[in-house]
Amino acid sequence: MDRKRIGSILALALVLAAASTPAYAAALPPEQALATLARGEQTTVTGREGGTESGILFSIGKDHITLRDGAKLRSIPIAQIKTIQQGGRTITLAAESAPAKDAPHEPKQAPEKAGPPVAWEKLIEEKLNKKISFDFVETPLQDVVAFVSSLSDITIVLDPQAVKGKAPAVTLRVQDMRLGSALQWVCKLAGLTCVPLDGALFVTTAARARAAAREDGEGADLRKLPRPLADAMGKRITFDFVETPFQDVVAFLSSLADICLVVDPQAIAGREPTVTLRVAGMPLDQALRWVCRVIELTYTGRDGAVFITTPELAKKAAALDKELGPLAPARHLPDAMAKEISFDFVETPLPDVVAFLQLTANLNIIADPQATKGRELSVTLRVSKMRADSALRWVGRSVGMVCVWHQGALFFTTPETARALLKK
Repeated sequence: MDRKRIGSILALALVLAAASTPAYAAALPPEQALATLARGEQTTVTGREGGTESGILFSIGKDHITLRDGAKLRSIPIAQIKTIQQGGRTITLAAESAPAKDAPHEPKQAPEKAGPPVAWEKLIEEKLNKKISFDFVETPLQDVVAFVSSLSDITIVLDPQAVKGKAPAVTLRVQDMRLGSALQWVCKLAGLTCVPLDGALFVTTAARARAAAREDGEGADLRKLPRPLADAMGKRITFDFVETPFQDVVAFLSSLADICLVVDPQAIAGREPTVTLRVAGMPLDQALRWVCRVIELTYTGRDGAVFITTPELAKKAAALDKELGPLAPARHLPDAMAKEISFDFVETPLPDVVAFLQLTANLNIIADPQATKGRELSVTLRVSKMRADSALRWVGRSVGMVCVWHQGALFFTTPETARALLKK
């Protein structure tokens, strides 16, 4: 009997065997169950404690499987999987066997006391010693970075400026290699380097790595921020943004941490930046630095909020504040200026914002018609229990204006007009 004939018979036997296999078979040992899966197929995983994850089966490791959904890769520990659905079949994985009843019980030990926080450099170093296996064939570098980040639980940031245009593809197969070494090979093949920076690993060019190291730590000094804002910036957060509009990222972080984040309109004029970034359990101040860094921005803390802008514009804004001085002289409106107000504006027309603030703060507020002539300015800004004088400043900054005290009223106008008024 020739090989072609034998192959046809075997294929028919496999089809008949599959057809006779019930959809819900007895639980299989994980190793045996995973051997029946095919990479590249649509797969749905159900956890032992509920919840499902779906995507294309990207890889199968010793203790995890990875699903791909578009540009996102999600690693799922095998021990947490109850069932896997693929190709019309549902495979149940046997749970880890419990210890034998007659096994001797080890004496219980007192729980160890938590030690001091471990520096992020030490945590990353430990994770880089983990063994990893993968097989990439012409895989976009973004997907490779996302996969390694998800598998290792390390925030790995691919510098968009280093891969402008078309990002390189990676063809590389490693087996039980140290993660740090594997990542070095990925970067070497892509003509890039990888450096630890600000709680993460930064994949970029050698020149930009040196520049980033000099800028490390830029941003708001938590010691100089008001206590509530400093506490919020130290909060650990997790997110996974994939080509998410920058304004949506800001709104998400502001809501998550309950702080006021303001984007300088001049800093993003003429462009609509997006953010692709995944972080897990990272302090907000570090996460925000990465959000800003991937779109060439920075941030500073002032007036009870966080101001996102460029380094050059941040210096100009600080100089302008010093030049203009307090929002209103101390003898004017002391109680009204100290009053705490809250609001959440989303693309709200400036005239509506002014009307709201007049009623809420019981103040005379006027928007300069010459400064808004021919422009439909809108405000996207969220503040919670902020002093009225600070909130008014942020409303002005959010539309590229300033708020000054003039002839018994608070006046929104341009910086140039404000300077002229102060000289009179």
